[in-house]
Amino acid sequence: MTTVDATSLIAELPQHQRLILHLRVVRGLSVERTARLLGVGPDEVLLRQHWALNALRRVLRNSEAVG
Repeated sequence: MTTVDATSLIAELPQHQRLILHLRVVRGLSVERTARLLGVGPDEVLLRQHWALNALRRVLRNSEAVG
């Protein structure tokens, strides 16, 4: 998978899920820093990241099934 492929898959996610993945994975921010930026608690950051990664897995599976 290329960076372009990964970017296009992430683009299919809702904005709030793209944001959490960008902050945690792309920028590499800590849970605590991400929580401060988003105005939520650390547990909420981890939960949102979990949901976003699960959504990304579903998008990836769907893209593999299509072609």
